[in-house]
Amino acid sequence: MNKKFIPVAIIILLAVLYVGASAYIKQRIVSEINDFTASAGFSEEIKYESLSVNPVSMSGKLKQVSFNDTELKFNADEFSFNVLSNKGRISNLSVANGEETINIDEIDILKFEKEDGVPKSVDINVTALHLPISDEEIKSKLGKDEVTLDIQISTNADFKNMVYEYSKLNFLAEGLGDMKMNLTFSGVDIKSYSKYSTANPDSLQNNEEFSKKVQEDISKLKINSLKVELTDKGFMEKLFLQPEEGDNSTIEERRQKLMEGADEKIAAIESPFEKQFSEDMKNFILEGKKEITVTMNPAEPVSLQQIMLSSMMNGTVDELVSMTGLKYEMK
Repeated sequence: MNKKFIPVAIIILLAVLYVGASAYIKQRIVSEINDFTASAGFSEEIKYESLSVNPVSMSGKLKQVSFNDTELKFNADEFSFNVLSNKGRISNLSVANGEETINIDEIDILKFEKEDGVPKSVDINVTALHLPISDEEIKSKLGKDEVTLDIQISTNADFKNMVYEYSKLNFLAEGLGDMKMNLTFSGVDIKSYSKYSTANPDSLQNNEEFSKKVQEDISKLKINSLKVELTDKGFMEKLFLQPEEGDNSTIEERRQKLMEGADEKIAAIESPFEKQFSEDMKNFILEGKKEITVTMNPAEPVSLQQIMLSSMMNGTVDELVSMTGLKYEMK
């Protein structure tokens, strides 16, 4: 072979491999994104204006992405995805339902691992979800027409033992407060729902088999542990302690006014736990405290059905405390 031809042949080979790899990655990226949307409960495949890929990093970007599902319409400026890491990012997403539209600045898919096609370990951050406010009174009190929300979700599933952990289920409302949750539940075979993943959500409402399965699984579902942390960053003051027009009272005076009559109501409570909680909540408001932590750590996982039945049969809060190991702390 002519030695001068060897470099040319190598270049041609690399070019062919590059083009072939690019075509493969394009196919994989579109397939993975469609799988992602399907696992999130959407039945339609995505549409896009352009797709660029990098075979070296095994990543790609879709521009002007859209897909519709029943009455919802989704549009995003960009959807980037890495085939190897399953990491992705959605930028400037809008979700329209009739006349109402919700905008999201960014969704970061930091981790998305599946087992047998079912999400097993997920880590997703939603940045700046803009929720429109329809109530005029709330608009006036907040001084804006939308609430900006950050959401952080981190999950891990042990399908073999049917134990599922939401180590992070956080909702952070700008200028109002944070709600951070940690939940572990068990007793339900999540994988068994995979056969319904391609079904239209509307059709499932009238699916007798699906409805029966949901009812059976609710009776099996158990709460292993729960932790909820609430932090007030303006919620109380803006919604409940705003002065009326012409009111020159101090915020301490408005706290006292808000709690007028609380002592009489607390005195009438029979449940020891509920009475103490109400007293502590009164002091929480009067003293301007900011944080509440609620935990449930039952000695053994307790069924959701048992909790619901206890409530329906006029069970007291004290029974719930005994059943779930419910505790709280305010500071």
